[in-house]
Amino acid sequence: MTRIFEPLLEHAIIYIDDILLFSRDMETHKALLNKFFDTANLYGLIDFIPHVDRYTSPLSRLLKKNPPPWGPEQTQAIQELKIAQSPRALKIPGEGKRILQTDASDFYWGVILMEELDNKKFYCGHASGQFKEAEKYYHTTFKKALVVKNG
Repeated sequence: MTRIFEPLLEHAIIYIDDILLFSRDMETHKALLNKFFDTANLYGLIDFIPHVDRYTSPLSRLLKKNPPPWGPEQTQAIQELKIAQSPRALKIPGEGKRILQTDASDFYWGVILMEELDNKKFYCGHASGQFKEAEKYYHTTFKKALVVKNG
């Protein structure tokens, strides 16, 4: 995720799948949001959120020349977007091949569950965490096995 949004790192904090954008003024923030949406579209990240246009359109209107003031519609869009991204909202259809992608470093682990249907991969859910103190000393092979178990 950090590599994808590297051009935005001066104005972003990225931790696993959470992205926080910040800027000094509204004009800079609008330009930053445009760059964020362009990058997310370029890498296909938008495809992982069902009906994303419904959630982002109130926010996209804020990027226009004469934007409406921030209101309840934008706040609701943010809340709905958070719900749409939650693993509970993304269900496994159950017909395709399930893929569990894992990653482990010295201190942290992460897994992504995907399903392949018609040669397309669909995001189903994810989990991540930090190894316990004793687990940090495990051999890489055992760490990877532990990640599969946690997934």
